[in-house]
Amino acid sequence: MFSGGWRYYAEIVVSGAAPTRVSIGTSTMGIDPGVSTIAGVSEDACVLEELAPNAIQYEKKIQKISQRMDRSRRISNPNKYNEDGTINRSNHEPWKYSKNYVKMRRLLKSLYRKKHAYIVDSHRELCNKLITIAKYFPVEKMHFQALQNKAKETRWQEKKTEVKQRDGTVKVIQKYKRKKRFGRSINRRAPARFLLELKRKAEAVGGVYAEVDTKEFKASQYNHVTDTYEKIPLSQREKEIGNRKVQRDLYSAFLIRNVDLDFRHPDREKCEYEFEHFAKMQDQLILKMKESGLSMRQCFGF
Repeated sequence: MFSGGWRYYAEIVVSGAAPTRVSIGTSTMGIDPGVSTIAGVSEDACVLEELAPNAIQYEKKIQKISQRMDRSRRISNPNKYNEDGTINRSNHEPWKYSKNYVKMRRLLKSLYRKKHAYIVDSHRELCNKLITIAKYFPVEKMHFQALQNKAKETRWQEKKTEVKQRDGTVKVIQKYKRKKRFGRSINRRAPARFLLELKRKAEAVGGVYAEVDTKEFKASQYNHVTDTYEKIPLSQREKEIGNRKVQRDLYSAFLIRNVDLDFRHPDREKCEYEFEHFAKMQDQLILKMKESGLSMRQCFGF
């Protein structure tokens, strides 16, 4: 008997020949990891995938049951809260929980377990897909723990906002920038776990997982045609390289794939030689994704 109820297991024995193992790729694939997506570019393939796409279904259920639990807890413990709804820290009486609350708590625990299992399975399935394409993975090093924290510095927004007053007049104000960053997306997608699984699987098949120096490399800023660095807004998902438009994440993965031997800068000669082939592969991938209805405008740009 477990906290979520009884669990039953069945052992299935299948007769016949064993399934063939997945063929392992031999090329090099540059990986540009994001908080919600992953982009990869190899010699003959481009990959642009959303991490754990169905995790939001568990998030909605968790949010709904958490709200129900909060309401139940407040009804059962009216003396534990102040008039403004905050917890009364001076009240040291034990908390009271209804039978329904205890059931919901078990259900919440089960939902977190299912969400974790789904994310791990989804990441491993995507890693298996990448392993069939490539064996060597240069990856941009990411500090997800820093990205999930709120910004410390308070800043103003660049644009001003018009606010209509009660008397009908319009007042122009300048709002503060939000301090929230990527904590919710990181919690939902677990990008660090994906990279951990990719490293484990790559090394298990005799491949290599190597991290690129992010501060020196600056994949999102580099232009191999002009050999310059230009910082662009995070909301801009496309950039113009030469006379071609490229998807930001895929181009970064292309640069990472063509990293030099020191793993600190892109090899410009290799980039110039392979760019046209990459651009054609990218256009084919984006066209195929659009035809299939796969879109994520805030990350993919379409």
